[in-house]
Amino acid sequence: MATVQSGIVPIPERDDTRQGKTVRVKFEMDLGDVKIVAVEAREEEDTERIEDAEVIVAVGRGVKDLQPVRKLTSIIKGVLGATQPVTDAGLLPPWRMIGQTGKAVQPKLYIACGISGAGQHIVGMQNSGTIVAINTDEKAPIFKVADYGIVGDVSKIIPVLISFLDTHDVPIMQREE
Repeated sequence: MATVQSGIVPIPERDDTRQGKTVRVKFEMDLGDVKIVAVEAREEEDTERIEDAEVIVAVGRGVKDLQPVRKLTSIIKGVLGATQPVTDAGLLPPWRMIGQTGKAVQPKLYIACGISGAGQHIVGMQNSGTIVAINTDEKAPIFKVADYGIVGDVSKIIPVLISFLDTHDVPIMQREE
């Protein structure tokens, strides 16, 4: 048996000639001392499903202030994503985590802000259309998968991008005035 996380590989076209075999196996599990301690509902915004987003702006440890990134995300009608260290720190909810233990995404545009590009994160976003990376470390692994790389401080680059988008018509972003 094999499983693959959704979004990691493209779904093949249907082939009715394929044959499968069902094997029934009796499975018993001794729970021993296991007990359910708590059941909690996941807090998720109904309007945003990160795995369906066409544009994602993701943040890593290199982002110290989320406000400019949130503004950029809003301007380009994207969804905010995060790396595991950001969600582990409680800065963003776990449902926004992109990577091996989070969501696999394939947006048309993926902007990685302050993300070094650990393998666990790359696995979840490498199939994105256009990847733009912003990081102060020119040797960061994220640049190996990026289509465009900007070496610099996110806190200085994001305001420049916002200013540019505010003063130019960018049809690909389908901005509303």
